[in-house]
Amino acid sequence: FSTSTVGQYVLTYTCYDSSETSVNVTRTVNVVAPSITPIVPSFSSGGSPAPAPVVPATPSAPQGEVLGASASCGIYSEKFLRRGYKNDKVAVAKLQKFLNDYMKANISESGVFDLNTENALKKFQIKHSANVLSPWKLSLPTGILYLTTKTEINNIMCPDLKLPIPTNLVPMSKSDIN
Repeated sequence: FSTSTVGQYVLTYTCYDSSETSVNVTRTVNVVAPSITPIVPSFSSGGSPAPAPVVPATPSAPQGEVLGASASCGIYSEKFLRRGYKNDKVAVAKLQKFLNDYMKANISESGVFDLNTENALKKFQIKHSANVLSPWKLSLPTGILYLTTKTEINNIMCPDLKLPIPTNLVPMSKSDIN
């Protein structure tokens, strides 16, 4: 759709996570013409009209605006991560930043999945055990960023996604960590 064409648009999109869990999201966007402030002549003290303001001979076409539009968010965490594996450093640093911001973990954002990162992630898993550990029928945290933990972080970082907690759970294999 064009933001310069007035009208109502319905956008439907599907989001997938790495386990092929999907969610459909529909948004309605209203594009409206900008409001135009009328020019009202003012009168000088002598009763005659003040000079008219200069108006361009050919005004530009009005540009629409998207009402209710805001910065969109998306998947925050895409990688599976754990201590002792060859992890993507950018993904680990992003996880560490999340743990610092959300859990006040006070860990280094070095991009290295160290013991401090694992322990901070375990605290997160305990705090969110209903969505992270219970689907696996676990009572103790793993410190591994995998299906349910990743989904929970993505839902916290972008609530509009409303990703369902995965139910087709399969154990992690080495091929999941690159």
